[in-house]
Amino acid sequence: ASVNSRRRAARIRREIEKRLGRDVSFTMEVHESIEQATRARGKARSRDVPSEIEATPPELQAQLEDMLARRWAQWLDDRIPALGDLTPRQAVKTTTGREKLEALLADYEWHNASQPAHMRVDIARLREAIGLPVR
Repeated sequence: ASVNSRRRAARIRREIEKRLGRDVSFTMEVHESIEQATRARGKARSRDVPSEIEATPPELQAQLEDMLARRWAQWLDDRIPALGDLTPRQAVKTTTGREKLEALLADYEWHNASQPAHMRVDIARLREAIGLPVR
């Protein structure tokens, strides 16, 4: 899992361990700056090597997809620091909030490009759920 804060890393780890129990084991945690992460993604893309996730069994991929779908549905009601600690549903009600949401969703779209298909955020579904135009 890739997140942008240590707090979120702890939260997603707890969630994965809760859902998969003994079927999952924690092996490594990596903390890197935005510059390091961007550089590493560029190198991985240039080698055209499949990620570890893409090599996982289809059953596990399906579980991950289901977990991510539930997570992003919950995201709509989470307080997001980038939105001034408002939820996306609250932020969309103001001009400033909508601008911040657009920027955040654009960032998610950018990150989608480096993710396997089954790990991508469904931006259209998020936009539709909070009343933003679907592109």
